Amino acid sequence: EAGASYARTLTCWCDTGDRMVAAGVVPGPTAMKIDVEGSELEVLRGCANILRSPGLRALVFEAPLDFLDPAVQHPVRELLEASGFSRISRLERREPTEHRLANYLALRATANQ
Repeated sequence: EAGASYARTLTCWCDTGDRMVAAGVVPGPTAMKIDVEGSELEVLRGCANILRSPGLRALVFEAPLDFLDPAVQHPVRELLEASGFSRISRLERREPTEHRLANYLALRATANQ
């Protein structure tokens, strides 16, 4: 929306993905989509057990354009790789955008791959 603003404050309940799964509030996911405007590392740290679970097969998230450059250190990439996600690729954006982030897909390798 033209002229949209993030200047408002909204109070909401927050919890980690790990605690919600452990408490039975939600089942362990097989796929996740995270779009948290630069707070991906914090969200993923709150899902550490979920990330290590073989049941989670795919994760879509935003990251800087240089995310796949091995010469650039990215804590999110390191966390995903340490959690067993060995196939990470950049997704094509189909809408015009002016920010310096791209969408990525991380897949867990299976025994058949």
